[in-house]
Amino acid sequence: MVPSVSSEDHPADEIDFWSSYPINWPSLYAMAVLMLGTIGLSLWAGAYRSAATTALIAAGGAGVAYDAILDHLGQRVDRRWYWAGLGMWGLVTVWNLAWLTVAWFARGG
Repeated sequence: MVPSVSSEDHPADEIDFWSSYPINWPSLYAMAVLMLGTIGLSLWAGAYRSAATTALIAAGGAGVAYDAILDHLGQRVDRRWYWAGLGMWGLVTVWNLAWLTVAWFARGG
């Protein structure tokens, strides 16, 4: 019988560039290019709040991804990059909820 899941066991010091285990580098590079492009277009269009929000989302994602890379390489001492990334995402959430609340009250909500 064929197993339903294939095993991709790699040594801890080896990262396969094209594999999705544990880090899919091409997708990380693609996401970085898309996020930087979005930030650049937002700045070019004068949408500075959108650019700041997108930059915080990208920085939060980078923190979480960096924590995963450190964990895979066995060099993670604590989870500070993970929590910093989640904190940045939380900051974006609070920022956007505050703007939605202000807009709602400005319309007579």
